Amino acid sequence: IDFMKKLHIYMLMGGMLISGCGNTIAVKWTDMQEEYGKPFAHPFFQCLTMFIGEYLCLFYYFYMRSQKAGKETPNMRAAQEAGLNMNINPHICAIPACLDFCTTTLMYASLLFVNASVYQMMRGGIPLVTAGMSIVFLKRKLYRHHWTGLLLLLGGIIIVGLSSMLFGDDDSGIDMKAVIGIILLVISFMTCGVQFIIEERIFSKYYIHPIQAVGLEGIHGAGIYVFCLIIFNCIPMEETDTMFMGGYFEDSVLAVAQIFSNWKICVGMIFSICTLSVYNSFGLAVTKNVSSTSRAILDSARTVFVSVFSLAFGWEGFVWLQWVGFIFLSLGTLLYNEILVLHFWGFDKNVATGGTGEKVNSSLEGEDEIMNRKDSYYAPGSPAHYDHLRNIRGIQEAVKEQRRKSSYQDVQSIIFCCFQFLRSSKKKK
Repeated sequence: IDFMKKLHIYMLMGGMLISGCGNTIAVKWTDMQEEYGKPFAHPFFQCLTMFIGEYLCLFYYFYMRSQKAGKETPNMRAAQEAGLNMNINPHICAIPACLDFCTTTLMYASLLFVNASVYQMMRGGIPLVTAGMSIVFLKRKLYRHHWTGLLLLLGGIIIVGLSSMLFGDDDSGIDMKAVIGIILLVISFMTCGVQFIIEERIFSKYYIHPIQAVGLEGIHGAGIYVFCLIIFNCIPMEETDTMFMGGYFEDSVLAVAQIFSNWKICVGMIFSICTLSVYNSFGLAVTKNVSSTSRAILDSARTVFVSVFSLAFGWEGFVWLQWVGFIFLSLGTLLYNEILVLHFWGFDKNVATGGTGEKVNSSLEGEDEIMNRKDSYYAPGSPAHYDHLRNIRGIQEAVKEQRRKSSYQDVQSIIFCCFQFLRSSKKKK
């Protein structure tokens, strides 16, 4: 039984790794194709397919719900006990979907200018923005090990960015295409940070299944994109080597024609849609079965696999400086998420996980298990993983608030009893 359970977990981790790598590779491979003498440079149209992939997650959610009809999970039970609203208005998901629209468009556009490995490594810098915004807007406190991790992340981002600009395709000097791609990625970090804050604010009072949340954002995101694509197809632009194919801000007619005329583009688009849906599904399953340590290793392995694949197929050359930046990014991620703990100079103070990244006590159920989760601030890879941890944080905050109110009421009761006792003692005298 133990062997089969371990095999099941390893298969889930393998599925998450393969689908995660496959998605990045499929998008980049599609960008490299040409048809009608033009490259397939359609970041807006590609983002529409991304939202379609998220929408497909709803089918998996309905399947899971049919299998567990009438059953209550520990998370649901804890959420009810904490007083979270279990019935969310689906249209609320349209707000984060708008920001996801901006973030994903910028990221997909950046892939037109930078290598897949640089894109994958640079995404590790997202915690820089989300951490900063959480301090300002959510009043969260960071400690010494957090700040050290963020400094390492910043150093890694700078090193990877410089390696891309200095050792890019332009032999005459700084690669301006890489500069544009990095700028687009940095802007996407900002919109991702805003999305993080808004989702934390909106969903702090609700409980929603992670896969359902991804699916609902997919529906709203696809609807927004269909509306925007109609407008983008009417805006004339000067065509460049990497953008505005067909002479418009987005030429969806040209994109569809290229897809049906070139089987490589067609396969790449279908594969990117499928891998995104599978990645979210595997991501949620892995979240429930392994520790944050294992997930951090998976995220790092995903970057390594994408880089090795790109090198093996000649998509890019080996740049040693880029891998130095990757080491900085990996160490920063491990420190920030309390997976690597330094036991000197006070770095191990205020550390929740003790360096294990494990749950405190997996035998607990419901509210007790949720309150003992140590890895709820882990910087996740898949959207479903992030939504799952956001639910955990919402339950934790709600339970803490309940306990604060309960403690306050207990103190009031004690003071009232003491006052009544003193009054009765005076009357007797």
